[in-house]
Amino acid sequence: MASHLMPDRPKRNAAWYAEQAELLWQKTAAVESNEVLRSSYLGLAREYEKLAATLQRRTAG
Repeated sequence: MASHLMPDRPKRNAAWYAEQAELLWQKTAAVESNEVLRSSYLGLAREYEKLAATLQRRTAG
């Protein structure tokens, strides 16, 4: 239920998070000279993969 303070947000599925992880892996591979940026992309990619896996487990059962 949405309120004027907390509007409804679209639900994300496991495939969306997996796609985002893949895009982040691609960005990670493209970064050559900025280790901080590369590390950030890498961390985000891993987290999106975890989210995708969690959603897959929850919807499979």
